[in-house]
Amino acid sequence: MKRFLDWLGVVGVLVALTWVAVPSSLFIVQISLTVKDGEVRLVRETPFGPVRARWWSEITLIDSDGFECNSGTKREAYYQEVPGNTVTYRLEGWANDCIDAGPPFYMTIHRQVMLLGFIPLRPVRTVTEILDSRKQRNEP
Repeated sequence: MKRFLDWLGVVGVLVALTWVAVPSSLFIVQISLTVKDGEVRLVRETPFGPVRARWWSEITLIDSDGFECNSGTKREAYYQEVPGNTVTYRLEGWANDCIDAGPPFYMTIHRQVMLLGFIPLRPVRTVTEILDSRKQRNEP
């Protein structure tokens, strides 16, 4: 039993060190993000191959005292390599009020890679300023 507890302690320390030392941004690198009419086009790289990650996001309107739309609970996604590293998807109902109000707004996406499918790495947050359909700026 003592050996098992020692082993469990070592595993716990390794998981904690991994969380501190290894950010999710090593596994999912956002290159660019655009939003037009509720459709998101995300260019990203997965340098070490496909990964599972949790994600959640918010859209914050810039000109309305910080009105925000939130995606709610963390959701899981499978990030895999695709031709051109570009994926396109439609925003769900949670974003409708903010999309209908239109740009300018900030789109913030949080991603947390689950190493080996169960070890949560340190989350990464990307903020993209959506000014209109032609002008958008990514920030770390």
